[in-house]
Amino acid sequence: MAQIIIYGLADTLRPRRQALSEAIHAAAVAELGLPEAKRFHRFIPLEREDFIFPADRSQNYTIIEVSLFAGRSVDTRKRFIHELFERVSTDVGIDPQDLEITLTETPRENWGIRGTTGDELALSYAIEPDQRDEHKVEPATADTSAQDGTPIWCADAPLSGERFEVFSSDRFRLGLTRERISIKIANEYGVDWPLWGPEGLTNESQFPQISDALRARLKAWAHGFNTVYHHDHGWGENIAHAEAHAAEGGILTLRVTEELGQGFNVSLDIWETTV
Repeated sequence: MAQIIIYGLADTLRPRRQALSEAIHAAAVAELGLPEAKRFHRFIPLEREDFIFPADRSQNYTIIEVSLFAGRSVDTRKRFIHELFERVSTDVGIDPQDLEITLTETPRENWGIRGTTGDELALSYAIEPDQRDEHKVEPATADTSAQDGTPIWCADAPLSGERFEVFSSDRFRLGLTRERISIKIANEYGVDWPLWGPEGLTNESQFPQISDALRARLKAWAHGFNTVYHHDHGWGENIAHAEAHAAEGGILTLRVTEELGQGFNVSLDIWETTV
């Protein structure tokens, strides 16, 4: 999520609004990993008496302020800034001398979005695009030691939720219950696969356990929302459809729970079904 405000002199900013928006969004998609559809830009054209700046800036002087969810690395933020300088210069014609950029990161819980707080919002993208799985188990070498209590290797059984750990040829543990993965069934504009994990929107290939019949039913549920629900008016007069959508969501939650097995906690999030 990023909210972006662009300031400039009215007579030079207005003709460039679209070009600036395209350049800024392209940089955000490339370096911040924002989805193509997530564009939130506000242009503030100012009269000359309301925009005071030093003499070494020209009439093209522009300020870009970006508010972000906290969590991106220093390298990611710096790449985004450099990408903005490059694209705005090349695509819009504003020299880097006339462009200033500020990024402000705030915790997700400080954001209010679509009726909930940012930390409770299921995202369709990773906050840090280059983030790696910090829990990844590296392959063991022949002289791997388990003196610190760390297993040489381990395996998780996706259906039973059990973990199998091997420390040495004569020391192992079986049947340890691992932490369950939280999965939400949630409707979202433009999304045709409604399963969300801890890191945001998932894809079908992550769930080979789910049958073809249930996959089709999940997609039909998502399609029904996208077809009938209106961004401004909700379900409108389609009260029966709203009730059927909620009821089907409850049934899908039970079915997904059954097919994924004990390693998952499945919940339903249909905040957008308000009539």
